[in-house]
Amino acid sequence: MIASASPRIGLYVERIRLRHPGIGEVELATRIIRRKAFKNGLVGAATGLGGFATMPVMVPADLLASWRIQIAMIIAIAHVFGRAIDPTELKTDVLVLLAGGTAKEALKRLGIEVSKTMTRKAVQKEISQEVMAKVWVNLGRKIAARLGRKSVTRFRRSAPLIGAPIGFAFDWYATREIGRRAIRYYSSEPDIQG
Repeated sequence: MIASASPRIGLYVERIRLRHPGIGEVELATRIIRRKAFKNGLVGAATGLGGFATMPVMVPADLLASWRIQIAMIIAIAHVFGRAIDPTELKTDVLVLLAGGTAKEALKRLGIEVSKTMTRKAVQKEISQEVMAKVWVNLGRKIAARLGRKSVTRFRRSAPLIGAPIGFAFDWYATREIGRRAIRYYSSEPDIQG
């Protein structure tokens, strides 16, 4: 998905940039986050409508749709900050950003210390491709554990109609936080509001 989506996403970022001339990179990235978080919230609401009866189909559908939206958002933010790089490096960035704090834990286990706010420079400077392959394995497990927690949340919202607002809020918030993490990762901004 990363390799095929990158050219399309570059055009998407340029269209938004043309609609909003004069805004900075952080504001442009924040606009993208708002759009993607809202879109992902709608997916969460739609998949939460059916209740318990539709959960076996809707939970995997929601996870897949959420990942596609979040990955596209991360790649778009990379483009905003001029970091449209090769697919292997983007894969690393996506895994690190989706995993969040668990990425720092995985790196720490391998003896690599990173600052409180992990930056792209620290990852590039300290990590070889061989080490990153080991990190990918650990991050994959951590992301799978997060999926389990997300499934529990889905179960809690299994009542029809009650699940829609819960699904919207959960998916909107998760996407917004991943987007904020991406801005910190690709820029020098210490904290992002909005």
